[in-house]
Amino acid sequence: MTHTIRIGAAAALLLCAGAAAQSIIVPPGLSIFPFAGQAAGQQPFASPKFGVIDAPFGAHMGWMLIAELAGNQVKLVDPMGNVFPYTSFAGLFPTGAFGTDIDGPVANVFLPGGMALPPTRGLFGGPVMEWVSEMGGAPLIQVMPGGPWIPWAPSPGNPGSAQLQFDRTPGFQYGGMMYISDWGMDGTDCIFRVNPAGGAAIFCPLAGLDPRYFTFDVSGGATGYGPNLLWVSSYATGQVFAITPQGIMMPPLAVLQPDLEGLAFGPGDPYFGPWLYACNLTRGRIDIVLPNGVVKPFVAGMPGAAYPMFVAHGPFAKFGNPTLYVADGGGSVWMILHCPGDYNNDSFVNGDDYDAFASDFEAGNPAADVNHDGFVNGDDYDEFAGHFESGC
Repeated sequence: MTHTIRIGAAAALLLCAGAAAQSIIVPPGLSIFPFAGQAAGQQPFASPKFGVIDAPFGAHMGWMLIAELAGNQVKLVDPMGNVFPYTSFAGLFPTGAFGTDIDGPVANVFLPGGMALPPTRGLFGGPVMEWVSEMGGAPLIQVMPGGPWIPWAPSPGNPGSAQLQFDRTPGFQYGGMMYISDWGMDGTDCIFRVNPAGGAAIFCPLAGLDPRYFTFDVSGGATGYGPNLLWVSSYATGQVFAITPQGIMMPPLAVLQPDLEGLAFGPGDPYFGPWLYACNLTRGRIDIVLPNGVVKPFVAGMPGAAYPMFVAHGPFAKFGNPTLYVADGGGSVWMILHCPGDYNNDSFVNGDDYDAFASDFEAGNPAADVNHDGFVNGDDYDEFAGHFESGC
């Protein structure tokens, strides 16, 4: 068989995107694909930073929303990777779009294993509103379904706000409020807490750390990361650390390289696990930080890695499998997943997979139950063949 696809060989696509000639490395059983933007042969994003995936059938079309730092807007991405303007129909934002979240249910926040969580408390305008933070001290933005937007409250950041996220922890241990990071590597760096009236107060001072990104451990610490559920990355130092519900910075769990940006917890499946993933913007790598502080490499050789978004259910979970989307900070969004055609988990789809499946199928081994219906029969053969022919 000559039908071969090595998605680690997507380095050729990086060359087309003007990136350095590097190999993309992923663990066995996972593959990386260009999903949207420049690497996928489309119009480049204008520095895609944060993103959020609306809940299936949600008010924002159930699609991915990407904040463009250099584009001063939010764009929509459908499950096939097609990109559409969204907020620009109402005009461009005053400055670059940085952080974004939805005050309500989203697809990329879940308990390990993919189980859906309750949404936010809905204190900030109801579950349909998207919120965007900006560069340069410009106001926080409220986005209504369909893309109309209005300035909402002054930005508390100096020189601007980066990450924006709502507390979704069990029992709302951080008050159910909006949290914003103040970046810039100066004496004003901190995490702000914003109340529904738009008032901002310093929650945790982090002078000189440039805390660009943070995420909440919505498992409540059940996966071993301890009782403190707000996790922060330092762009200046590479530290990954927790902040208590009382606003106290804890000692770093791990220290990676500087330029560290996005953080996200995995969905708890066999391929990604429930671990904490950390993205490095300039070095184009993603690492796993285990609960004991050990750091394991996950991906190297990307053109950039800014913000990770896991999804376990809905149309963005490709082939029904948990999928990781990564905005690279340059011009593209990538996706990493297990391909059903990669039967032997070596990150290739080729004749070895076909032979391994055929052997298990002929023997009636449970491993050949591709559709997981409890039987090994022609339905499994047809489904595997379809994935094999498509390359995934």
